[in-house]
Amino acid sequence: MEEKSKVYKEMRKIEEKLEETSIENAKLVGHQNLKQKIHYHLQIKMENTQLKEQLNKVRNECSKVKQELENYRQGFEKPRKTFDLNVSKENIEPRPMSD
Repeated sequence: MEEKSKVYKEMRKIEEKLEETSIENAKLVGHQNLKQKIHYHLQIKMENTQLKEQLNKVRNECSKVKQELENYRQGFEKPRKTFDLNVSKENIEPRPMSD
């Protein structure tokens, strides 16, 4: 009976030690995951910054191209002088032909 009691007490100690070790292990794993989360978050922030820079570059290029296109269009849309083909170049009236 006494031996059974000793074994039971030893088993409780081992179970308590197991519980403490499990809690400590969970804390350690949690810290590692936190570091991984921080590292991943930093990667996402860096990628986000790079994408913002790319977007700004593309926007600038787009506005330059739009401006060039507008300048090109304005070059072709300038008002041109119109000529009245019914008006003679000379300021004299035509004379009737003599026979």
